[in-house]
Amino acid sequence: MTTQNDLHQTDLDCFDIMESCELLTGVMLESQNPTEYRAACKCLNICLSSLENAFTQPLSASRIAQLTSDEPVERINTHFHQQSELLRQYCLALAEVLLNAALPQQTNKKLTGLLYDLTDYMAEDLRAPRFARGQQLH
Repeated sequence: MTTQNDLHQTDLDCFDIMESCELLTGVMLESQNPTEYRAACKCLNICLSSLENAFTQPLSASRIAQLTSDEPVERINTHFHQQSELLRQYCLALAEVLLNAALPQQTNKKLTGLLYDLTDYMAEDLRAPRFARGQQLH
């Protein structure tokens, strides 16, 4: 199983880790097997915890290129820390509740759906263009 220490020792950036979070919440949403669900939730907790540090790391040139648009961009921001960090904290809190609390099945399903939606929203926000060709980076 992946540990938080393993993620800190790799070249994964916040985008790679976020992709894992998306996949794991999808597994949780679709899972009918409690053991599989719990394992995915444990891995998700590790990934979400690792994002805290990943959000503070500088972007690589290739990531900046992926986030660059030919059209003007409303915000030019090389750091994802503020809004993404708050969403990460919400997702982590939900994942911890889902992992540690004995909830009614319907409540568990609804909270898993909310976690999936929040994770998807965070991922889409991360992938949104943040730079425009020719504009200065701050």
